[in-house]
Amino acid sequence: MPLNIIKRHIIYKNPQYYCGPGPSVVCNDQGHLTVVFRRVRSWLSENHAGHWHPSTETCLTHSTDSGETWSPPQAFLSGYQCPDLTRLKDGTLVLSTHRLELVSKEIHQKCPTGRGVIDTPWPGIHAGTYIWHSQDNGQTWSNFANLHRVPHIEPFHPNLPIPIAVRGNVIETRDKRLLISAYTLPEPNTAQLFESTDGGQTWSYLTPIAEGFNETYLLETTNGNLLAFLRGWEKEDTYLSQSTDSGTTWSTPTQLCKGHPACAVLLPNGQIFVAYGYRFPNEYGVRAQLLSADCTPINNSETIIRNDGATFDLGYPKACLLPNGQIYLTYYINRKTDAPDATAPRYIEGCILNIDGE
Repeated sequence: MPLNIIKRHIIYKNPQYYCGPGPSVVCNDQGHLTVVFRRVRSWLSENHAGHWHPSTETCLTHSTDSGETWSPPQAFLSGYQCPDLTRLKDGTLVLSTHRLELVSKEIHQKCPTGRGVIDTPWPGIHAGTYIWHSQDNGQTWSNFANLHRVPHIEPFHPNLPIPIAVRGNVIETRDKRLLISAYTLPEPNTAQLFESTDGGQTWSYLTPIAEGFNETYLLETTNGNLLAFLRGWEKEDTYLSQSTDSGTTWSTPTQLCKGHPACAVLLPNGQIFVAYGYRFPNEYGVRAQLLSADCTPINNSETIIRNDGATFDLGYPKACLLPNGQIYLTYYINRKTDAPDATAPRYIEGCILNIDGE
């Protein structure tokens, strides 16, 4: 296989906490790793997984020894979901995430019905996507910016931003723009594209990428084309769409691989590393493969990272390139060795991957 697992690391595991979906990893020029993840008190024994829990903590942890050891988690946000971290060329960290606002029954009753407005297990309304940046490796953070002005999308409540959700990444393009994809909630979801021309302080709406898709990971290729790795609405696969005009228009998505959602890393040789959750019975886990520069899967490159999960609630990988050319991959996971069913603890794991011939 072209991909070899060199070593695995437990980044954070505490049975008292449910960790996921997430995490996200970045690396600096010295090879120091920073991971953001979410955790909340575990209620798995009561058949509650912790998704959208209002007490969710967003945490940072750091490693200076290639993932062998990690600093104690630093909780710095509460109530936010699906965090993603990007390191810009100047070292700035950009954090993107979204939020469900806990509200009273009286406020909930004033809101329209539909996806993004829930009444169980607690009343809540989707409160939009939030983006921060940090100049000191996550010790302090800027004021947040919201995504807004999507045609025909209005806030659920006048006090809140528009309900647009994110599980994806911010990318820094060669023309010095920042791009992010987030998705509108009305079924069947639509993946949308936004840009910032001031380093992430403000964001503007650009265009839809594709209707019927949601959690989207962006990548710029060596020739400047943009790729969108999309999770399909009520589909089990990852799809690929491409733009050759800086994101103005996008190709019709085509099926790429079985599994979702995906992340991607551009390799020095122009190939693309892709990893994705594999949420199928008896093989729950994470997989990865290589694509050629023209986005064609390389034969026999799919590698099983994990296939011993006890339940489908796992995956959401994120990877980065290490200074030595290896790949560091993170994901949330559960394993049959901890419990044979959905009570298996969710925790954060990482692994180092090597590419044959590199």
